[in-house]
Amino acid sequence: MKKILIITILTVLFISNLFSLELDRGNIAGRIIDENTQKPVENVSISIEGKIFGVSDENGRYLIKSISKGKHNINFSRFGYATRTKLNFAIIPDQTSVLNIKLRIESFEMEGISVIEETYFRETTDAPVSSKTLDIEEIKSQPAGSYDIQRAIQALPAVVSGTDSENEIIVRGGNYGENLFIIDNIELSNPNHFAIPGTGGGPISMITPEFVEEIDFYAGAFPAKYGDKASSVMNITTRNGDENRFKAKLDMGMSGYGGNMEGPLLSKKGNFIFSYHRSFMSLISESIGLAAVPYYQSIFGKQVINFSPQKQLTINQLWGSDKITIEHQSTGYSQGEGENDIYSRSGQYSIGATYKNIYQNSYSLLTVYRNQNWWKHDLYEAGYKTNDRLNITYHANESNNALKYSLKFPTTFLGRIELGFSGKLDISDIDSYKKPDTLYVYDINADEVVIIDTLKDEFGNPRYIGSLDHKINDISTYKVGTYLQWENKIGKFTFNQGLRYDYFVYTSKGTISPRFGVKYGWNKKTNLSFGIGRHYQNPGYLTLNYDDRNKELKPKFTDQIVLGFDRLLSEDIKLTIETYYKKYKDVPLEYAATTPDSLDWESYSINAGTGYAKGLEFFLQKKVKDNFWGTLSYSYSIAKADDPRYPEEDKEYSWDFDFRHVFTGILGYKFEFMKYEWFENNRNWLKFVSWMYIFPSDEVEISLKYRYLGGKPYTEPEYKPELRMWLVSGNQEYNTKRYPAYQRLDLHIQHRWYEKKVNIISYLEIDNIVNTKNIWDYNYLDDGSRESFYQWGRMIVGGVVVEF
Repeated sequence: MKKILIITILTVLFISNLFSLELDRGNIAGRIIDENTQKPVENVSISIEGKIFGVSDENGRYLIKSISKGKHNINFSRFGYATRTKLNFAIIPDQTSVLNIKLRIESFEMEGISVIEETYFRETTDAPVSSKTLDIEEIKSQPAGSYDIQRAIQALPAVVSGTDSENEIIVRGGNYGENLFIIDNIELSNPNHFAIPGTGGGPISMITPEFVEEIDFYAGAFPAKYGDKASSVMNITTRNGDENRFKAKLDMGMSGYGGNMEGPLLSKKGNFIFSYHRSFMSLISESIGLAAVPYYQSIFGKQVINFSPQKQLTINQLWGSDKITIEHQSTGYSQGEGENDIYSRSGQYSIGATYKNIYQNSYSLLTVYRNQNWWKHDLYEAGYKTNDRLNITYHANESNNALKYSLKFPTTFLGRIELGFSGKLDISDIDSYKKPDTLYVYDINADEVVIIDTLKDEFGNPRYIGSLDHKINDISTYKVGTYLQWENKIGKFTFNQGLRYDYFVYTSKGTISPRFGVKYGWNKKTNLSFGIGRHYQNPGYLTLNYDDRNKELKPKFTDQIVLGFDRLLSEDIKLTIETYYKKYKDVPLEYAATTPDSLDWESYSINAGTGYAKGLEFFLQKKVKDNFWGTLSYSYSIAKADDPRYPEEDKEYSWDFDFRHVFTGILGYKFEFMKYEWFENNRNWLKFVSWMYIFPSDEVEISLKYRYLGGKPYTEPEYKPELRMWLVSGNQEYNTKRYPAYQRLDLHIQHRWYEKKVNIISYLEIDNIVNTKNIWDYNYLDDGSRESFYQWGRMIVGGVVVEF
């Protein structure tokens, strides 16, 4: 921790003095297009603090000069379009900052021909319920976000995660791996370092907010163009590079250190962004109690080429590599008889291109991409790294090769129509092994550990855990899908309907997914909404590769119903209330989980899981209009599953993520000290002490976050002294106990200095300020005792971003 503070201090002091010549004015430029047609919009008025500074030209471009430094709320308005306000946009002295805007056509009332009042809120247009468009500046200022967009999503009422150490998105009673990730029309399996197969989370995100323009998040009943996921969608749009000049940015924080470069391409007919980051977790491993030091690095790239105003090519690249070694770690393998050394390597890359073609009355997107993920995990007896001492191995590769095409007709007489299709070639291979571990019977009356026999099966053969042979399997198969969705407006009603068809060649299973939504505009400030839909998700390749019998699995699916209400309390405050019901069917379960035999380890899967989740959610959000901002979210939910061991008895148990009560409160305030004369008179020497964070800077943002989750349910096994094992008995009910409730308070302080051609941002974050001991899990030892594993304790991290 001390090393981080020293590096941060030296970096800020050096750069701030290197560029200490002050300049109070900067510029802003960009392009404005119609969100529906993708065509440029001219004569858009650009105003700041109520004063009009300029208008867009026939190509939708604008340039506003001589704007005072600092953050501003910038309005874009034109008759016939909904006013768009970009909040908290930073103007850097002696620089031209880029801000591209999409406007939506807005209906107006004939009584005085008055357009709906200005709003700071943007919602997705193709889903009337359970959708949010997130502000990137608020994500950057969010406590405990660690510049991680997935952790920031968890502030929404529908979202929880597994543990502090991962950023998994689990929505409305769902489970791991049920969220669809999309970045610039490219689907990603898991955009995180140290990604676990079959999940969507990890400890560190590969996508930082620095190159994100906006995020559309769908928590349920999402539209037909999204498929093969049961719960939610996170659609990320990255920003373009600067087409006018070259820029650079250096940053350092919890996720590592690195930098970005951007600038024009092909004589300003295009632009590019390139970013490289790598870890330095060794500097804070002691602060957060890491047992081993993770190493990782990543590359993000984007190039945009404008062949003409109607034709554009976007190319994306994402690459990451991870490794960690944990020596002499007690894993519980071999019934706790020894320690193990763990060697873990993994990585991924994604490369894709999207060609956009704008026609007279429509536009199309053609996307091709390839994703490659690989894992190499080995566990040896401590002190050895030879095949005869290998306990567990998992080596896997998975690639997705896809083509997607969509055609959108934004202004037909029937309304807005979109259709599309996709085809994927998926290749997966696996080599897994778990050394056989014999189950012994012990003398429970002996003072020492005494083996008296081996546990036998019904045929008198010894029982053991594991396999005598490596499981080696590979799959090469296709997935195809097509969809049609239609939006039309009749009076105060806006209808969204769609139909999707998917076919998975490997399992020979096809599915049809209907979706429907409607929003009723009660008045200018209030809406009622309703959504319903079926959402299928095919079994993952981790499951399909594990046993040939899993080829018979059907896709699981959810039937979702959502009813919503939202009201604009003022132009910067909005209240949203939603209630939902989500029914799960055909969830794959290991066969052993469907029998009451606690010693049955049969691991092939069948579609025996059913359950449901229902709940009520409140979300109150205040945007940054007058320096104060915040969100309050609360959800009450129930998630239950049917006990698969007794299908005829209608027994239910609480599902794994049935937290019941989830509350998150975030409050933030921005102090603009540069507007005070006393600060300007003392600005030079304040730069030398600003690293203490108790002293002011040009702008200071302080925010607090409090999070509460009700106790997570768990099943406490029973100790069997004759086996020296903990087992769940066949007649024992699942998840009857709960961990203590989770509580955490976090603080985020961000300083910003505006220098000539440079914007310097430093931040300090204290997570879990009061060091609450939140229990993560219990470890059941072979001597019959139990120990507690805890979530992260108090953690102090800092970082700095320097924009040139």
